[in-house]
Amino acid sequence: MNIDLAAGQVQAFWLIVRSQAIAWGVVAAKGGAAQWVPLGSVEIPDDPARGRVSLDALMQLASSVPANPFEGLSSSTAGLHIWLDDAWVSVGAILWSDALVREDEAGLQVRAQLKAQGHELDPSDLLRLDDMPYGQPRLALVYPAEILTWVKERAHAWSLRLSSVRSASLAVWAASFSRSASPVLALLRNDALVLLGAPGTKTRKRGMTERHVLPLTWQSGVHGGSRTVAVAPLKDGLAACWRRQVLRSPVWSSVNSVPVVNITSEAPMASELPAPFVRAEGGAGAVDDEKLGTLGEVLVALSGRSQHHALDAVCDHKARKRVLVPMALIGILALTLVTWQVGKNIRAERALSSAIAQYRSPPPQHTDAPPLTKQELQRVPAINHAIRQLNLPVHALLRSLEPPRDLMVAVLSVDSVGQSSSSASGGASSVRIVAQAPHSADMTRYVAFVADRKPFTGAYLRRHEWVDGPQQKLLRFTVEATWND
Repeated sequence: MNIDLAAGQVQAFWLIVRSQAIAWGVVAAKGGAAQWVPLGSVEIPDDPARGRVSLDALMQLASSVPANPFEGLSSSTAGLHIWLDDAWVSVGAILWSDALVREDEAGLQVRAQLKAQGHELDPSDLLRLDDMPYGQPRLALVYPAEILTWVKERAHAWSLRLSSVRSASLAVWAASFSRSASPVLALLRNDALVLLGAPGTKTRKRGMTERHVLPLTWQSGVHGGSRTVAVAPLKDGLAACWRRQVLRSPVWSSVNSVPVVNITSEAPMASELPAPFVRAEGGAGAVDDEKLGTLGEVLVALSGRSQHHALDAVCDHKARKRVLVPMALIGILALTLVTWQVGKNIRAERALSSAIAQYRSPPPQHTDAPPLTKQELQRVPAINHAIRQLNLPVHALLRSLEPPRDLMVAVLSVDSVGQSSSSASGGASSVRIVAQAPHSADMTRYVAFVADRKPFTGAYLRRHEWVDGPQQKLLRFTVEATWND
């Protein structure tokens, strides 16, 4: 095959390890668009003992690959990508256990479950686990160490950077991740139909949670000297596979559209596919009506902007860490705390500055009140008398002056006289009581009664006299009682 590629046209070098052949080619820019350009291939003979191609046969065939299959082609930016058919890797669903959290125990736990599922593993094989959420079943994929060692040696011998090593299922899933809104995907192989995705969801954010391989019976013929090519109607085989899958897992019955990618050697895609299968097309971001319906189209998409997956054996693309969102939240929280602390420090500094300023400021001048004038001094006694009159507890005094019923005494008047002239205490006030009684004994008893009543502190008789009454002579007397302000 004559290939005419100018320098700088090559975008990616590809080595495709199929189940029955090894092929190589490049993705190059031709006519303004990237295209898949196959360069050559060698077939792997079947192992009569096993009835299929064995890993030993693959490694023996590896020596048949040309010493430099990309001779004459060079690119400073293009790397070497490896496509591994699912037949060469071990894939299994791993039930959740607490051991998967601990890295030192996860490998042993996963290998034990894969061996229980019938996979043959070597201790040197590379194990990869997906990054499903905590508590969810996880997918595990094991790459044979012999194949990885061989491809690394070839990359070094060909002076190419090893950019990626992916299984077929993961490669197609990564190529279509940003181009299809469907949460599921189907891969059409020579011998089976592979269903991938997360049925029951609306988007691919949950990732690939399920992988099912359904044997697909095809009628075979001969096409252009190649081994066997599917020439029978594909519609009936796909419909039968879908019926089996829905019976096996009813959650798949809710799926309305399943894009199909044809990764067979040269089998043509049927023009009409049974529902819910549709031909995979390029979605948002596709270039030049980019499609993903065939292997070449998938390789073109993978050579450009494919997304890294945790199950990739080798990938030079930086994975988008799921910890970025928590880290952003932690950063926002830290910034909030720093802002709060800075505000607190500013308020404390302002309070300290205010206290220092008050400490340094001179105390206010105390000015004595001017002395009273002679006229003001003369008015002081009258003002004090008026204040005492206002502060006089009238109701309490009148209750105290009310005589008991066995005393024939009538209170005629009560008058405040200010400071008592006979009190030794300068703070005592007095009231003057005018009363009358028919007998002197009643007068004497009333004076003693008032002296013992609160709030009075004492009482004495000031004067008394006999006056004419309506029927008899009455004794009118004046009592001065003292009390404290």
